[in-house]
Amino acid sequence: MILLQLLNNMNTKGLNIDEKLILLDLKYKMLIDGKKKKRIISSLNRKRDKLLLDTPSSRHHIFPQSKYFALPNNVVMISHDKHKKYHALFDDKDPYEILDLLVKYFWKNHINILNTYLKKYDHTH
Repeated sequence: MILLQLLNNMNTKGLNIDEKLILLDLKYKMLIDGKKKKRIISSLNRKRDKLLLDTPSSRHHIFPQSKYFALPNNVVMISHDKHKKYHALFDDKDPYEILDLLVKYFWKNHINILNTYLKKYDHTH
Protein backbone atom coordinates (compact mmCIF):
# COMPACT_ATOMS: atom_id res chain seq x y z
CA MET A 1 0.00 0.00 0.00
CA ILE A 2 2.88 2.37 0.75
CA LEU A 3 4.33 1.78 -2.72
CA LEU A 4 0.98 2.63 -4.28
CA GLN A 5 0.83 5.88 -2.30
CA LEU A 6 4.35 6.75 -3.47
CA LEU A 7 3.40 6.04 -7.07
CA ASN A 8 0.26 8.17 -6.80
CA ASN A 9 2.18 11.11 -5.29
CA MET A 10 5.05 10.89 -7.75
CA ASN A 11 5.63 13.93 -9.96
CA THR A 12 5.48 12.77 -13.58
CA LYS A 13 6.31 16.10 -15.27
CA GLY A 14 9.92 15.16 -16.04
CA LEU A 15 9.12 11.65 -17.30
CA ASN A 16 9.01 10.70 -20.97
CA ILE A 17 6.01 8.86 -22.41
CA ASP A 18 7.55 5.37 -21.94
CA GLU A 19 8.30 6.08 -18.28
CA LYS A 20 4.76 7.37 -17.75
CA LEU A 21 3.31 4.23 -19.34
CA ILE A 22 5.45 2.05 -17.09
CA LEU A 23 4.28 4.02 -14.06
CA LEU A 24 0.62 3.70 -15.09
CA ASP A 25 1.10 -0.02 -15.65
CA LEU A 26 2.57 -0.41 -12.16
CA LYS A 27 -0.32 1.50 -10.60
CA TYR A 28 -2.87 -0.50 -12.56
CA LYS A 29 -1.36 -3.85 -11.55
CA MET A 30 -1.40 -2.82 -7.92
CA LEU A 31 -5.01 -1.61 -7.97
CA ILE A 32 -6.78 -4.56 -9.57
CA ASP A 33 -8.43 -7.04 -7.23
CA GLY A 34 -8.70 -10.80 -7.75
CA LYS A 35 -11.94 -10.79 -9.77
CA LYS A 36 -10.80 -8.03 -12.10
CA LYS A 37 -7.44 -9.75 -12.50
CA LYS A 38 -9.17 -13.00 -13.53
CA ARG A 39 -11.25 -11.13 -16.12
CA ILE A 40 -8.16 -9.43 -17.52
CA ILE A 41 -6.25 -12.71 -17.72
CA SER A 42 -9.26 -14.35 -19.37
CA SER A 43 -9.43 -11.53 -21.91
CA LEU A 44 -5.71 -11.84 -22.67
CA ASN A 45 -6.10 -15.61 -23.10
CA ARG A 46 -8.94 -15.07 -25.60
CA LYS A 47 -6.78 -12.64 -27.59
CA ARG A 48 -3.89 -15.13 -27.45
CA ASP A 49 -6.19 -17.93 -28.66
CA LYS A 50 -7.36 -15.81 -31.61
CA LEU A 51 -3.76 -15.24 -32.61
CA LEU A 52 -2.94 -18.92 -32.25
CA LEU A 53 -5.84 -19.94 -34.48
CA ASP A 54 -3.79 -18.59 -37.35
CA THR A 55 -0.97 -20.95 -36.35
CA PRO A 56 -1.31 -24.31 -38.13
CA SER A 57 0.24 -26.36 -35.34
CA SER A 58 1.21 -26.22 -31.71
CA ARG A 59 3.46 -28.16 -29.36
CA HIS A 60 1.65 -30.80 -27.33
CA HIS A 61 3.25 -32.56 -24.37
CA ILE A 62 2.13 -36.19 -24.30
CA PHE A 63 2.79 -36.30 -20.56
CA PRO A 64 1.95 -32.90 -19.02
CA GLN A 65 4.96 -30.86 -17.98
CA SER A 66 3.17 -29.96 -14.77
CA LYS A 67 3.36 -33.61 -13.67
CA TYR A 68 6.32 -35.01 -15.61
CA PHE A 69 9.22 -32.62 -15.99
CA ALA A 70 12.04 -33.50 -18.38
CA LEU A 71 10.83 -36.54 -20.29
CA PRO A 72 12.59 -37.27 -23.59
CA ASN A 73 10.46 -37.47 -26.77
CA ASN A 74 7.49 -35.97 -24.98
CA VAL A 75 6.50 -33.29 -27.52
CA VAL A 76 4.50 -33.75 -30.70
CA MET A 77 3.17 -31.14 -33.12
CA ILE A 78 -0.60 -31.18 -33.61
CA SER A 79 -3.11 -28.74 -35.05
CA HIS A 80 -3.88 -25.89 -32.70
CA ASP A 81 -7.62 -26.50 -33.01
CA LYS A 82 -7.36 -30.18 -32.02
CA HIS A 83 -4.90 -29.29 -29.25
CA LYS A 84 -7.37 -26.85 -27.73
CA LYS A 85 -10.22 -29.40 -27.93
CA TYR A 86 -8.00 -32.10 -26.38
CA HIS A 87 -7.29 -29.94 -23.34
CA ALA A 88 -10.91 -28.83 -23.10
CA LEU A 89 -11.89 -32.49 -22.76
CA PHE A 90 -8.93 -33.96 -20.88
CA ASP A 91 -7.55 -30.89 -19.10
CA ASP A 92 -4.07 -31.70 -17.76
CA LYS A 93 -4.45 -35.47 -17.54
CA ASP A 94 -1.66 -37.86 -18.51
CA PRO A 95 -2.30 -40.71 -21.00
CA TYR A 96 -2.98 -43.22 -18.20
CA GLU A 97 -5.56 -40.97 -16.57
CA ILE A 98 -7.18 -40.40 -19.96
CA LEU A 99 -7.41 -44.11 -20.69
CA ASP A 100 -8.83 -44.67 -17.22
CA LEU A 101 -11.46 -41.99 -17.85
CA LEU A 102 -12.36 -43.44 -21.26
CA VAL A 103 -12.64 -47.01 -20.01
CA LYS A 104 -14.54 -46.25 -16.81
CA TYR A 105 -16.77 -43.37 -17.85
CA PHE A 106 -17.25 -43.46 -21.60
CA TRP A 107 -16.95 -47.21 -22.23
CA LYS A 108 -18.44 -48.46 -18.94
CA ASN A 109 -15.48 -50.77 -18.19
CA HIS A 110 -15.49 -52.49 -21.59
CA ILE A 111 -11.74 -53.11 -21.54
CA ASN A 112 -12.10 -55.33 -24.61
CA ILE A 113 -12.15 -52.13 -26.69
CA LEU A 114 -8.53 -51.48 -25.70
CA ASN A 115 -7.55 -55.10 -26.21
CA THR A 116 -9.08 -55.12 -29.70
CA TYR A 117 -7.32 -51.88 -30.57
CA LEU A 118 -3.96 -53.16 -29.35
CA LYS A 119 -4.31 -56.38 -31.39
CA LYS A 120 -5.61 -54.64 -34.52
CA TYR A 121 -3.18 -51.75 -34.47
CA ASP A 122 -0.03 -53.42 -33.21
CA HIS A 123 2.59 -50.80 -34.06
CA THR A 124 5.56 -52.88 -32.96
CA HIS A 125 5.97 -54.59 -36.35
